[in-house]
Amino acid sequence: MLANTADTKGTYVCPDNAFIKASLDKFASKKIVLVILHIPPINWTKNDVFTDCPETIELLHSYPNVKAAFHGHDHLLDGVRYTGNKFPHFFDSHIGGNWGTDYKGYRIVEIDEQNTIYTYQVNASQNPVLNSNKF
Repeated sequence: MLANTADTKGTYVCPDNAFIKASLDKFASKKIVLVILHIPPINWTKNDVFTDCPETIELLHSYPNVKAAFHGHDHLLDGVRYTGNKFPHFFDSHIGGNWGTDYKGYRIVEIDEQNTIYTYQVNASQNPVLNSNKF
């Protein structure tokens, strides 16, 4: 599920929670749902200028089939951070742009037949796997 995190002028905004709820309700029969929010709904570092969106985080936590959120935007963040009861928010540094981590990276997500989710980050500058997680 994808949701907007900025308006047409580029101002950071909380996602439309009514849209998220309606979308997640449509996916209620799915075992695994992954959410993509380019700009995260929480300030992770002191330099963030994002809008905290506690209602969005609470909404994500309220659906047991929503297994993780994936974010971009802040090229300094990589790895995983957690909200609430260990709900994972994944970052992958940057593949484009001219600022952020010292390397360019991207994240792979795999789901096997037993619904085990495996995600790992790839250092596209040198190609080793970074931040491997199984949940």
